[in-house]
Amino acid sequence: MGRASSLVGPMNFDNPMIQTALEYWILGRDLALGWLTSPAAWSQFGLLILAYFTAKYVAKRLDPVFLRLLTPPAEQENLIATSRRFVLIFLPLLLPLLAYAFTGIGEQITRSVFGSGAVIAFGKRLFILMAARIFVDKIIYDPFLKLLGKYVLLPFALLYALGILDPVVLYLSEFVIGVGNIKFSIMAIIRGVVFGSVLFWLGSWSNTQSASYIKTQEEMRPATRELAAKAVELVIFGAAFLLLMNIMGINLSSLAILGGAVGVGLGFGLQKIASNFISGIILLLEGQATVGDYVALDGGEGIDDGPNKYTSDVLFLIWNALKDNNIEIPYPQRVVEIKGGFPTVSK
Repeated sequence: MGRASSLVGPMNFDNPMIQTALEYWILGRDLALGWLTSPAAWSQFGLLILAYFTAKYVAKRLDPVFLRLLTPPAEQENLIATSRRFVLIFLPLLLPLLAYAFTGIGEQITRSVFGSGAVIAFGKRLFILMAARIFVDKIIYDPFLKLLGKYVLLPFALLYALGILDPVVLYLSEFVIGVGNIKFSIMAIIRGVVFGSVLFWLGSWSNTQSASYIKTQEEMRPATRELAAKAVELVIFGAAFLLLMNIMGINLSSLAILGGAVGVGLGFGLQKIASNFISGIILLLEGQATVGDYVALDGGEGIDDGPNKYTSDVLFLIWNALKDNNIEIPYPQRVVEIKGGFPTVSK
């Protein structure tokens, strides 16, 4: 021990971090000793075990019932069948949710009998952590959402289970960083990244579904379908952006400056793009040109961007016209100059 002490050096108990760690150690030790010697703690442990195994038994009985009720016939593809399949995805959450519910009943009993329920409340939080783990592992299949759940949802669920989520959130909210005149807390940045990722993922998914639905409406003109799809896309992502600004606590009135900057950009550098975009919308609205139209040449031809793509046909027409008029395209000629005469070969 003497050699170890000489290597490490004397411990400075005046260090605030060491004092805080010692306080938490003493608090945890006293809490653990209190649990181990308290009849209320042992009864709560027993109720936790009883709640878990009861939930496991009930879930085992209910799983085939829900599976039978929620599984639609394979040939059904309507909205109700899709909704039933969607609800069926969440069936693995039945066990932790039942355990949480039964533990809540046990908590009410222990608080009414012993006036305390710290142990069983900790068990409830553990069941929430179990539900989050099952949700990430067995329910989420999208790679982006699975990554978000693994590195955001599970750490927050773990902090909640340990009972330190509120202090950590408070610390991150008070830790402020600034860039120029703009200041953000670490919690605001985390909230913006998480909610921004989720919102724009939902926006992309909603846009894809909306565009697929709109394009199946055969009674609408192709131009109207394209305009409707673009309008829905602008509305979805615009709403997601405004909602994200509100979540991050950014005053929406400050976006007037950004709007002015965009207006200046449109007036100077982007006016050609803006005019072409607006011209395309006007053409689609008037119906003079629509999606799928193609240009016809004077000779009746090869011009669109599909099966009548002009590139290859025009090149063949040029080639045939040159052949009919006995015009040959010479191969590239290269002139090589040798300075100093030809090299001599010694025999």
